[in-house]
Amino acid sequence: MTRPQTENRFIAPSELLCSIYPEVDFAEFHFTRHLLNALWTVSNTRFELVVNELQEAWVARMRHLIGRMTGPCVLLWLSAYDEVPTNDPAIGSAPLFVTRRMIEQVEPMAAKLIQVSPSPHAVSEGTTGMVFPKEERKQATQLAGVRAHREIADILVPAVRRFA
Repeated sequence: MTRPQTENRFIAPSELLCSIYPEVDFAEFHFTRHLLNALWTVSNTRFELVVNELQEAWVARMRHLIGRMTGPCVLLWLSAYDEVPTNDPAIGSAPLFVTRRMIEQVEPMAAKLIQVSPSPHAVSEGTTGMVFPKEERKQATQLAGVRAHREIADILVPAVRRFA
């Protein structure tokens, strides 16, 4: 059974977004990645403002979330790359635009940071062993597969046990 990807839905533009991109009809967009690609295409210069805002919001929300935790927090950074080489939203994996600098801003609040990059073998397996509706194949190919999750668990479980 798959989980709906509701966090990827675009609800409504902020006043700031409307002021930065007055020529864009935001009613055309239902998903954030589609919106981000369009905004980057319209103006990659103005898109820098969007990226900066997303990055600041991510750090603030992570600080808030970690601050509310009552026990030790272990951060897991699942990344195939240290940095996304461009602000082009068509490139890079989720979460978009999260950089090492951002991780370093929240890391002091955590008991531990674990960075995992799935092995080439895990990546090559793609969706093998995953269960998903046929119409969600494209989305499934962008997620970590079964072997990648096993590799992550093999690293994460011993680290988390130290805090139990």
